[in-house]
Amino acid sequence: MKKMSNKVLLLALGLTVGGFRSAMAQQHGAGSDGIWSLQEAVTYANANNLNVRQSSLNRDLRKADLNQSRASRLPSVNANGNYSFNTGSFQDPVSFNLQTQNARTSNVSINASLPLFAGFQQVNQIKQNSLDLEASEQDYLSAQNDITIQIVTAYLNILFANEQMNVSDLQRNLTNQQLVRTQALFKAGSVAENAVLDLESQLATDELNYITAQNQRDISRLTLMQLLNIPTTEEFQVEIPNIPEPDENPVIVDGSQVYDVALQTLPAIRATDLRLRSAEPGLSIARGAYFP
Repeated sequence: MKKMSNKVLLLALGLTVGGFRSAMAQQHGAGSDGIWSLQEAVTYANANNLNVRQSSLNRDLRKADLNQSRASRLPSVNANGNYSFNTGSFQDPVSFNLQTQNARTSNVSINASLPLFAGFQQVNQIKQNSLDLEASEQDYLSAQNDITIQIVTAYLNILFANEQMNVSDLQRNLTNQQLVRTQALFKAGSVAENAVLDLESQLATDELNYITAQNQRDISRLTLMQLLNIPTTEEFQVEIPNIPEPDENPVIVDGSQVYDVALQTLPAIRATDLRLRSAEPGLSIARGAYFP
């Protein structure tokens, strides 16, 4: 563990400031032992996943649009000025002498404007941007929910693959012991050769099952690291939780009731509803163009 910490320290010293922050965030997210728990993975992904961060940026953009639409109702003042200096020669029409003259010009202007009436377009624009901001906030919550589900799925896939590896390893050892015993019996003339061949075939199948489970675990680990937005490493490990025995009295929930609750609480559905409501002031904005 000390060797691993030294590697992380040397790597952090060679990275840029952004890479250094990412490495520190990864260390804090994984805990002091470097093993990721499910809660740590979900918390870290909600703050660092690219989709979640993009949704957060979209929310900030909608907030800026709302502030801009509110500021458009305020009076605006513009001022500008210029100064020019020219010099040149010309012929005096009376004396016909060549003369040199300098010319200086300056101009200063100030413009002020105040919106009086624009068909209620500005008012409706503020309403629309406010609803769009609420929808973007729901999108942000929806992105966090989606990444949580993906993190849990990848985490469970790792745990399942680890169990598959353990089962395949036990089966492989058992088949190998049977093969050694059968080979000894074959040499003693107690069993036919086909028994040895069958066990050798079974051992090859067990090896294949173990490698398949190992590949599935590695793919799930890579998926989880990508969701966490951290560099891939062979030292990545997840915590194996203590799962209690299932309850003998399962909770039965009505499917229609779950659906009704989802319609009222899921951020993605609320975001769609808000965007539908946002279309109404958008229509009023378009109609406001008819007014002078």
